Amino acid sequence: MSKLLSTSLLALGTMSAMPAYANPTGDEFVGILRDTVNASNWQVKYLGGENTNCNSQFQQCNSNETFNWAAQRTYSNGILNTSGYSTAQKVSNLGTDWNSNVPWISINKEGYWKNGYYSYVTTYAEDFSALGSYQSIEFSKLDINYVSDDHLHAIVINGVVYSGFNAEHEEYPGWTQEYTHLTLTDIAWNVDGSNTIEFIVHNNHSNSYGGDTYNGRPSSYWNTDNATGFAATIQATYTAAIPEPETYAMMLAGLGMIGAVVRRRRNRSL
Repeated sequence: MSKLLSTSLLALGTMSAMPAYANPTGDEFVGILRDTVNASNWQVKYLGGENTNCNSQFQQCNSNETFNWAAQRTYSNGILNTSGYSTAQKVSNLGTDWNSNVPWISINKEGYWKNGYYSYVTTYAEDFSALGSYQSIEFSKLDINYVSDDHLHAIVINGVVYSGFNAEHEEYPGWTQEYTHLTLTDIAWNVDGSNTIEFIVHNNHSNSYGGDTYNGRPSSYWNTDNATGFAATIQATYTAAIPEPETYAMMLAGLGMIGAVVRRRRNRSL
């Protein structure tokens, strides 16, 4: 056997021995759970958009739709510039209205601040080091359960506004404390890197919140500040691709060819 032919066979055998991973096999596993239990995992910034034109009882300060909240944040290659952000605070003065499965977070521990837009953001990366036998990890979906005061205006994943979510607009005073579940699939998700998940919350309020006082605060207080907060759980799901049985057969055949070439060379050298 010529040197050229044996080298070709060796290269062919090596290529055959390399695993070719198939499409996801259906092996599925969930990633880390991120929620608002640990407020230190979150940052928050008041973006602006305050509406102070609330001069009559029960009048709703609705979203200032002309305010460009998106311009108040800066992303570079999917990474948020957190200048002006502060660590979110776990709300301690919940009362009976803010009961939920996970704690609420806000811009301060009281949870009172201006009406307008807020950015809540968390960043994390998965650790796949324990998945030794799986060689190909693909993103499947991102599950989000959230409740906010007053309503969620947008979801931003790695700097891209998620188009599958329609901004919620409440045309009435108040809010709902029931969790809303969302499943996001077509998003710009980094399987092997950090992911930034941002929630844009809008805070509405009326000038007296339905009475002369609320939580001991005079009605005039509501012209500037109001209860606002956010609670959520988020978790990604992945699929793992493993070599198909035919791939293992090709690997064995390739290794066999390599072994045959090595043995023939050894016999000729004797």
